[in-house]
Amino acid sequence: MKVQKILLLTVFVGMLSVYGYAQTANSYYDAGVLKVKNKDIANAILDFTNCVQKNETFYEAYLERGKCYVVQKKHDVAIKDFSKAIQVNPNYYQAFVLRAASYIELKQEKSALADYAKAIELRPKSEDAFIARANYYLKINDTKAALKDLTVVLQLNERNADAYFKRGLLYEKTKKETDAIADFGKAISLKADFAEAYYQRALLYEQEKKYPAAAADFSKAMDNKIQNVDIYKHRANALYLSASYEKAIADFTTLMNSFGQKGADLFFKRAICYYKSAKLDEALKDFMKVNQLNPQSDSSNIFMAEIYLKQNKPKNAQIAYNKALQLNPRSAEAYAGRAKINLDQNKYALALEDYTNALKIFSNGEWYYYRAACKDQLKDEKGMCEDLKSASALGYAGAKAKLEKNCK
Repeated sequence: MKVQKILLLTVFVGMLSVYGYAQTANSYYDAGVLKVKNKDIANAILDFTNCVQKNETFYEAYLERGKCYVVQKKHDVAIKDFSKAIQVNPNYYQAFVLRAASYIELKQEKSALADYAKAIELRPKSEDAFIARANYYLKINDTKAALKDLTVVLQLNERNADAYFKRGLLYEKTKKETDAIADFGKAISLKADFAEAYYQRALLYEQEKKYPAAAADFSKAMDNKIQNVDIYKHRANALYLSASYEKAIADFTTLMNSFGQKGADLFFKRAICYYKSAKLDEALKDFMKVNQLNPQSDSSNIFMAEIYLKQNKPKNAQIAYNKALQLNPRSAEAYAGRAKINLDQNKYALALEDYTNALKIFSNGEWYYYRAACKDQLKDEKGMCEDLKSASALGYAGAKAKLEKNCK
């Protein structure tokens, strides 16, 4: 009877010893996990080390310590821990995925691809390894392989917004813009604050000249924290080309005042916006600024002339047209603008000469019509009828009726 009691006591003490041993390893592990959450990586490593010293088969501790070494960028040491975890548990999926990532950091791509393949073999319906391998393919610009893996990811999980976004980038890169827009749209539908997806889709809309859609997406990207000079430039241009002049003015002004952008092109576009918004004084100031920054701009002088005409300052307008023609002797618009001033002042011969020069450069129904008026005043009936015929053929309003009335 005493012998049986002694044996039972021995077994009980042994069980307590094993239990206490296991609990000690677990407590070190739990403490390490908590320290990782608190970003105390160095002391977490000590806890995981104590854990595996107490229980050398505690493969989760090897994995977690390896992850700590990755944070410290000690990938060679991390690989040893991931390998130890795999040695203890040959089917440890996470260890293969993490070891592959460290192999990539150490430029050991063959080993990394072998680990990704093993991870996929272990869990063919888990997306993590496919995503990780796709990221590697993206890094080395293997578009075809990356596209294949991302497509598998989306077959496994159709709600993976990041995968749609990355595949969209690949479609964009391979000139499949429609597919790219669709994927960016899907990413946005799954993640409403996906700033980069809005931005990339906006660039494609801009490329396709869908400027209102581009401006809307640039705005969404900016609402979600993309705030830099490039996005303001893109949105300002999209608003400008969408005829949203007031909003474009605001963006051009932000570029100038907040980002220090002082290029002639920005002032020119803001001037056009002011002009289209009937803010002529502001437009004139900006066109003058363009002339300071780019003295060779004939276009700014033409617009200045048009503003002067609206302000009933024909002398100033003529000076501006003259300047435009000095800069660009083939500016049809400048010839035609100066011709209209001469016509209004009854300087028919000068107007005729300017309209003729304009028409040598560009065929325009209005200019033929007004040149006909010059020829009428100069008693050139045949020339008048020829010009009215040309104006009518080009569809200029009133030319056909006047041709029928005055020319047989």
